[in-house]
Amino acid sequence: MFARICPPLVGEWCAKAASKSWTDSTILQTRMYRSHKNIRPPSKSKLNYVRKPTPRDPWETEFLQEKYKHYRTQMKSLSAMFKAELEGKTGGISLEDAEKQAQEEHQSAMEWNRQENQRVRHIREARQAREAAEDLKKRLTMKLTKEEQAIELMAKREEIVRIEKEASKTFISLDTLDEAIERALATPVDYNFSINKEEIGRASCRERV
Repeated sequence: MFARICPPLVGEWCAKAASKSWTDSTILQTRMYRSHKNIRPPSKSKLNYVRKPTPRDPWETEFLQEKYKHYRTQMKSLSAMFKAELEGKTGGISLEDAEKQAQEEHQSAMEWNRQENQRVRHIREARQAREAAEDLKKRLTMKLTKEEQAIELMAKREEIVRIEKEASKTFISLDTLDEAIERALATPVDYNFSINKEEIGRASCRERV
């Protein structure tokens, strides 16, 4: 995107800038446009056009080459100075020795890390073994408790079965049905009786009437 100052405001802008009366309230009218890629073929007059190299001033070329040499020398000096300062910060040793020392420190740290991992592994294995033993003990205790509960439940069921068997001896079956009927007829029972303050007396409905 590019901005182009409108021609009518160029003179006014230059006048204000020269008189130092420029303020923030001054607004420049700009026209924004987007460049488009030229997809049209070149004209016939430019088909065989070859650009000529830009002419160079010999004195300027020599001057720039000399300045480039000075620039490279100064950059090399600065690089050497920074390298010397870096070596001074590392204890007066060379970069190779500093790298070797860093490598040794890394190996030492890795060895300490390995030993620490081994120590933690032993602690973890001991803790896991202790937890496994406690879990096994808990499982055995739960198993014994369930077995005791099962034995108690079985004893209760056997007692209930025994009581029911004893009570089943008085039950009336098809074989003893006639005998039970004869016994009931031989021993009549009247449940209609009155309750007095002195005593409880039995009396049939006919007697009360």
